[in-house]
Parts: sequence; C-alpha cells; structure tokens
Amino acid sequence: MPTTGNSREHAYTFADLHLLSSRPLPELVPARAPAEARADIVRVDWTPRAASVGAEWFHQWGDDDVWARFGETAEGYVVEFPETGTFVIARDGRRIDAQVRPRAPMVTARHLLLNQVLPLVLSRLRPLVLHAGAVATDGAVVAFVGPTGAGKSTLVAACARLGAEVMADDSLVVYPESGGWRAIPSYPAVRLWESAMDHVGWDPADAAVVAHYSEKRRVVPHTGGWRFADGARPLTRILLLASDTQPRRPAAVELFSQVFRLDVRDRSDAVRLFHLVADLAAGVSVARIDQPCADRRALDVAERVLRGSALRPAAEPGIVSKHGRASFDQG
Repeated sequence: MPTTGNSREHAYTFADLHLLSSRPLPELVPARAPAEARADIVRVDWTPRAASVGAEWFHQWGDDDVWARFGETAEGYVVEFPETGTFVIARDGRRIDAQVRPRAPMVTARHLLLNQVLPLVLSRLRPLVLHAGAVATDGAVVAFVGPTGAGKSTLVAACARLGAEVMADDSLVVYPESGGWRAIPSYPAVRLWESAMDHVGWDPADAAVVAHYSEKRRVVPHTGGWRFADGARPLTRILLLASDTQPRRPAAVELFSQVFRLDVRDRSDAVRLFHLVADLAAGVSVARIDQPCADRRALDVAERVLRGSALRPAAEPGIVSKHGRASFDQG
C-alpha cells in the first residue's frame, strides 16, 4: 500500500482529491502521484478524541430516530452518526478527524466516510456535487439524478453490464467549462441489493458487505467485470429518476434538491448552487423517467440509455438564468 513520508498515512484518490488517511481505505484507488505534487490534499485522521464536544447542532436526518446530525464548532463542522462515529471537518475542508464508536465496525465507518462525509467535503471544495450515479458511453457522460431508492445504482450497474464505463455510484462532481460541463469519476464501486445483482448477472457471494446495518453489497470492477472511467468526461445528458408519488417539478428544482450541501443554513452558498443548477438544466439534455428503475426493467432502460433513445423530456426548467442570476417563472 503506498504511503507518504509519514509512514502512518496511506495515499488514495477520491474524485479529484488526494486523500491521506491514517488508516487503510481498501475501497479506494491508491494514489499515483506523490502528495507533494498535488494541491488538493485532504487528510483523514482516525482519532479517539471526543470531537463533537461543544457542537452547536443545526440539522439532522431522521425525526425521532436520528440517523445523522450536523453541527458546528470553533474548529469547523461536525457530522455525527450516533451508532457509528463522528467526523469533524475543518472549515477549509482540508482535514477530517474521524472518531469511531468502540463497537462500531470499521467497514461501516469507511462507508460513511466515502459515501456521506467526503461528498459533503467536496461540496465545500468543488463547484457542484450531485447526488447522482453516472456512466460514460461514446466518450460522454449520462448522469442519473434522484432521491435514495429511485434506482440510480441499479441503472448504473445495468449500463455497466452492457459495456458502459462507471463514473459514479451515488455522488458526482461536475464543473462548468466553456461551452458545456464535465464530470469527474468518483471511486470504483457500485452498491446494490442482491435482487439487483441477480438481475444484472452478478453473484452476491463475490461482493463485500457495505455496512453492518445494510444488506447492500459493494461490487468492484474485478468481481463485476465492468470498467471504471480513468478520467474526466463531458457531461451531456441527465436523467431524472422519481417515484410515482412525487410531484413533477421544474428540472432545475429537481436538480437543486439533489445537491450535496454541508451547511444547509448557508444562504449565499444556496444561491450560488441554485444559479449553477439553473445553468446546468439549461445547458445539457434533461429527460425524465417517471417510475423507479425497478430491477426487472433496469437492463431494458439501460439499453435505451446507451442507444441514445428518446426518453420522456423533462418539463421546461421553469428557471431563467442570465449573467449569474436565476428566478422562478410564475404560474
């Protein structure tokens, strides 16, 4: 395992970050370049100290049964998972102190770091991080955006099974650039229920558990026989995945609801992100899949996606974005 000059630090790549961790992160790709050559370094220190002391809590996931809560201290932000551990994020996003509960499995702590905490850190360091799966085909990226349970990972797996490169399972970094948008691959894993694995022809016995509280499995390229993208690609299409019970909303509003944000109180950042998603909705092809991508339909939908077949166009964005300003259409 590659290490830096400090023998306790293990070096990895996550999206376009260079991670230095005091514990191994076997789910990630070892970094190729020395840390000194990389400007975007984030250090993860697995420490036993009580990092959340004195936190001012401002948000939580879950009502009576709190799954995660968010706070702020003099050092930065705190993300606490009551059953597993606490992550303190430095205000500049360059350091994460991780404290794991005594009986919590490390596989669960790593899962929370990779799939919850790091996307939130990236949201402070990068222009836009979508709650999205994505694949690349013919040199361009199609992203699947939608709430948890809508079928993003299943559709990613189905596209991978048909030959597409995987860009992301659940979080996708996107950048605006002259004339369009580009997407950055995150890390090489797809998390699936066993029923979805059966549908795409992958053996659950070959995949590792994601976390102690979940029956999902983590499928990596060498066990699933799929390819992970080796670099940035232009983002040209977005598919909005939703359930039948969700109201139809303008495309930019749907996108904004699926953006990673560390501090939900930060109004200036919310305005910045809203302008970006308005431009994104206007700048790429956006279509909609009205029903969840059920396992039995995933390969059929994936085949249409990779062929470029027309799906149901999304409603008009409902957002006018000019010179960095955005507003809702009335009515």
